[in-house]
Amino acid sequence: MPAGYEIEIKECGACGFAWQWPPQRDLEASIQHAKTRYTAPQNSEYYKSDKRERVALEQVLFVESLTHRLGSLLDVGAGDGTFVKVAASRGWSAAGLDPAAPEEIIGNPSIRQTTLDNLGAEEFFDLVTLWDVIEHLDRPLDVLREAVEHVKPGGWLVVETGNFQSMDRVKAGSTWWAYAADHRWYFAPPVVEKMLTSLGLINIKCGDRVLRPGWQGNKQASAPWLGKHIKTALARPHHAAREFHGYMQEWAAKDKWPLWGGLSIFNMVGQRRL
Repeated sequence: MPAGYEIEIKECGACGFAWQWPPQRDLEASIQHAKTRYTAPQNSEYYKSDKRERVALEQVLFVESLTHRLGSLLDVGAGDGTFVKVAASRGWSAAGLDPAAPEEIIGNPSIRQTTLDNLGAEEFFDLVTLWDVIEHLDRPLDVLREAVEHVKPGGWLVVETGNFQSMDRVKAGSTWWAYAADHRWYFAPPVVEKMLTSLGLINIKCGDRVLRPGWQGNKQASAPWLGKHIKTALARPHHAAREFHGYMQEWAAKDKWPLWGGLSIFNMVGQRRL
């Protein structure tokens, strides 16, 4: 668990969906926390502008491989607008919404400090994206339903979030990077697939790689490395039982999640019917 946090996670044994209980922050507290994160001096790589631009380019290239053409897009939870900016530079008609958009960018006509609730009913887009958003929301399915209402017939919805059913999460244990005070929910690909299916989307599929420059991982997790556990056990004999248990847990995860366990972050896409 990250320093300073005491987070308890509950998990549904039947479906693998997990959630934080009791919640450490509600949505409004998360919004207030996020408002300063993009412009304040940062130690975290996540918020550094050059890193975000590289990530945004990976994401734009991914959606272009999906749509095979440029068009209009709406980024929900746009942050400081990096994804919108990169998409626009490649020819997209791009806009973004975020209730925590930094004050420094208010006035940029492409970014609105608001939510889907305040989007005009007549506004439709070829593509609607939610990058690392649904884990923060009070009612993620309701927000996805609203997002779908603004997708043009034949257009696409793209959702990205951390993968609770990943080898990375099993290896990291309580130090998994996605355990954070404002992450209310922890999703796996089958859960998000069911959500998109319930919203009437078609051609639903999970991306085959993590959209982060330099990150390793594809759908199928690599076999656990016994040598690593042996080395640690030899160096710390009192940890031998824990290392053996960890090794067996990793094999169980690989066998249980063969089609998505290698993705520490996953994206799921669905198309609105014509």
